[in-house]
Amino acid sequence: MKLKYYIFFIKIIILYFIIINFIPIESRIQDYTGKKIKFIKIYGLNVVSEYDVRDVLPFKEGSIVKEQDFNLAVQNLYNTGNFENVKIYAKLINEGEVQINIVLKELPRIEDIKIIGEEGLYEADLKTLLPFKEGDVYNPQDIKNGVDVLKTKYLKEGYFLVTIWYKTEIKDDGVYVKYYVDEGKNIPISKINIIGLKNLNPNEIMNILEQKEEGFFEDGIFQESKFEEDKFRIIAYAK
Repeated sequence: MKLKYYIFFIKIIILYFIIINFIPIESRIQDYTGKKIKFIKIYGLNVVSEYDVRDVLPFKEGSIVKEQDFNLAVQNLYNTGNFENVKIYAKLINEGEVQINIVLKELPRIEDIKIIGEEGLYEADLKTLLPFKEGDVYNPQDIKNGVDVLKTKYLKEGYFLVTIWYKTEIKDDGVYVKYYVDEGKNIPISKINIIGLKNLNPNEIMNILEQKEEGFFEDGIFQESKFEEDKFRIIAYAK
């Protein structure tokens, strides 16, 4: 753990050195319009590739500096959803050429997802339902929406008293997400009544149902997904 913080501290010092020595504190883009771009230097990348950054820039090495292109570049970089801070500076190399310095700060990424308290369902299956995965850019709304996604799954499986909440922890290496699940109690089926039949035998209908009444050989737990399947079974049988 100490080594991780030490490496992070060294990275900050290096970035500070780059900014102080190679990037002007203030540079007016207007002063460099019409000049040729000799180099494009990109700083602050950890996960995003330099290729992806260059791909959204409206200029490249060899282009002529246009003031509007820098505003567009900032907008394009923010629109990728990967960055929380974008700065672009220009530095005169010689009379007719400039170097463009792009300083970026990436948004944090999801480092780890855990679901704690699940017993009736598998954690791996629940994680595939979430609207995000490990490695994605951290979006607080996605984390919040995950509660509704997980709760919907539990309700379909008959856990009508389920309670779900979450906790996020932002660290230097990413965001750690934990969902806590209190599954509550399952709702047992005490009685199944089949009414309105004229030409069909209710006992035969009972035999084709996936869900059964609670008994010695059946747990009789109500599950919405099986309830929907049983409706189609009855329709198919009645034809």
